[in-house]
Order: sequence, then structure tokens, then C-alpha cells
Amino acid sequence: MEETKVTTNQTMNIDLPISDKVRYTINGREDKYIELNPGDMGIIARFDEMIPVLNGIVEKYEKLKLETKENDSEEDFTKALHVYSEGFREIESSMRDAVNKLFDYDVCSVCAGGGSMLDPYDGEYRFIVILQTLLGMYGDTISAEMKKMSTRLHKHTDKYKPKDHQTTSRKK
Repeated sequence: MEETKVTTNQTMNIDLPISDKVRYTINGREDKYIELNPGDMGIIARFDEMIPVLNGIVEKYEKLKLETKENDSEEDFTKALHVYSEGFREIESSMRDAVNKLFDYDVCSVCAGGGSMLDPYDGEYRFIVILQTLLGMYGDTISAEMKKMSTRLHKHTDKYKPKDHQTTSRKK
């Protein structure tokens, strides 16, 4: 019989908040909100991963629209409508999954409700409007945090710069 080694359990306090999520109400309605971490640097990598996915979904949608244009006969139209409906459900589901994965939260149910992510809104797809709005918030927060980090870093590293390492202008 093998002897098991007992380890002790110790606690470590890192002093970071468990969740940095912020609650945002949508259109001023308290019953419609999303909770996001606007300082989540991981969104940059997720966005880079999602760009080709989102573009592929839109391409499938555009192709589906072309394939199912109105046909001459009622039978062809009914068949095309069925094909369109099935394809659209799959595309819509893929779009919602991709957007939700990007934000690590079900933003689609809150921001789009039962409406399609591909509905046109002011000349754009609904998902584009949602992305632009939410990603802008991330950009502002991440930019502000990077400034703070840079300032703190300079406080600690400026003392290592040589005093004579300053730019001087030449006299002509």
C-alpha cells in the first residue's frame, strides 16, 4: 500500500476584486442590463478571433438571400422560403453565439431581444451597432487604464534614465 503525502492548505490574499464587471442598463430600462468587464484585455484576442467568424456568417447570409429570391411558381417560392427559414435560423444562432462569445456574456438577448441580429438599423446590421457601441466602451476603458499603468511605470523607471540622455537642439 502506497503512503499518501498530506499537504497543508494555506490562504493567499492577492487583493484583487473577484469580479470587475460593471452593470450597464440598456436604453435606461432597469429590467434590461448587461454585466461586462470593460477592462477585460482578453476582448482584444477574442475580437481578433471573431472577425473572420462574423464575416463568414454575413457572407453565408448574403449568399442565402441570393439563393432564395422569389421564384416564378408558388411551389418554388414555398420551397425557397423553407430553405431560407432553415438557413436563416442557423445563421442567426451562429451570429448570436459569436457575439456572446466575444463579450463573454449573453448581450444578444438583452440588446436585441427577440429581434434578429441581422435586422437593418440605420443602414447597418443590428449586430454591428451593438459591436460598435460596446467595443467603444472597452476601448475607452482600456485606453484609460493603459495611461494609468504607463504613468505608474514611469514613476518607477525614470530614476534609471541617465541625466545626460536628453534631446538637445543644434544651433546653426
